[in-house]
Amino acid sequence: MKKKILVIDDELSIRMLLENFLKKDYDVVTKNDGMEALKWMEDGNIPDLVVADIQMPNLDGYEFIKNIRASGYFKDIPLIMLSGIESSVIITKLIN
Repeated sequence: MKKKILVIDDELSIRMLLENFLKKDYDVVTKNDGMEALKWMEDGNIPDLVVADIQMPNLDGYEFIKNIRASGYFKDIPLIMLSGIESSVIITKLIN
């Protein structure tokens, strides 16, 4: 059985790129924003890995992380965060 990766990004091109690259080896689920992804997870879906953009509408990457890390069910899911912004402020915010 393939591991499941949840890809969250408001840019369709990024979602399609990641899905096409990963779908050979993984079951890839894509969502448009953090709110949609959180709802999907709260409906009982638990991915093996989350790849999420930092800047998204409705629920951005920072708030998405806070929500899943506060949950007993989702706090141990590995996360990879994507950003088009090069800034040490973003890295520091993610770490802290």
